[in-house]
Amino acid sequence: MTLIIGLVVFKVGVAGDESGIGYSNVQEAYDALDSNPSAKLTEYEGWSIFNIKQDGKYILWSFTPEHHSAHSSAIRREVVSRAGEVNISMSALCHADQDSCDQLIEEFKLINENIKKRMRGG
Repeated sequence: MTLIIGLVVFKVGVAGDESGIGYSNVQEAYDALDSNPSAKLTEYEGWSIFNIKQDGKYILWSFTPEHHSAHSSAIRREVVSRAGEVNISMSALCHADQDSCDQLIEEFKLINENIKKRMRGG
């Protein structure tokens, strides 16, 4: 499923659907990033967050903590700033129930809007 809202593209994959984040499951994505020397891992309130700067893009991977209602899930965001415009594309793979996955996407939409405001200086 692809939703286009403003300049932000959201792709949501279901378990077993590789189109969401490019991996068939959350653990596979985590393991690939964990072994990537370009991916810098930070932990924040139980979240595992990988940051990658690549080809003028800033890629953020967020993995839900065990206590989160949408665990286990991975969210991939690509932040690009061009000509003063900030674009964020987001893909997610969620292995939880539909309501928890929907809530997770809504949480990240708000986070993305805050990132865009900060990058614009507002």
